[in-house]
Amino acid sequence: MHKLEWDDYLSTGISVIDMDHKILLGLINQVFDVEQEDDDTKLTLILESLVDYVDEHFKREEVLMQICGYKNIEEHKAIHRQITDTVQGLFKIYQTNPSLVNIDGFQSFLAAWLPNHILNEDHQYKDTLLANKELIDMVKERI
Repeated sequence: MHKLEWDDYLSTGISVIDMDHKILLGLINQVFDVEQEDDDTKLTLILESLVDYVDEHFKREEVLMQICGYKNIEEHKAIHRQITDTVQGLFKIYQTNPSLVNIDGFQSFLAAWLPNHILNEDHQYKDTLLANKELIDMVKERI
């Protein structure tokens, strides 16, 4: 699998969200890098960071959707829960028995999920959040 690269078509125009997406993209790329090195300890740390950051990002995104009054927030949160459950579940299996998890498949899943989620889900709230950019600017340092 090749590394992911940020492209402007992925941008939501909301700086705090776009920065999160770039960090997630970087973590997914680190999984690829360390997997090539065959370093299980390093891979475990990166996967743990990725799982934690997915959760952190979703919480931040949900707070912004809530304060901006995004009408489809519950549907979006349900999608977040599905992804969180999948990523956390795979990581728990990996922690217990790494040989049960196909890291290439896990990374491929993440590499397909992130751009698809941004384009198909996050771009749906884009207009609502951009219409409340001043409000986001006021709270972004606290979330």
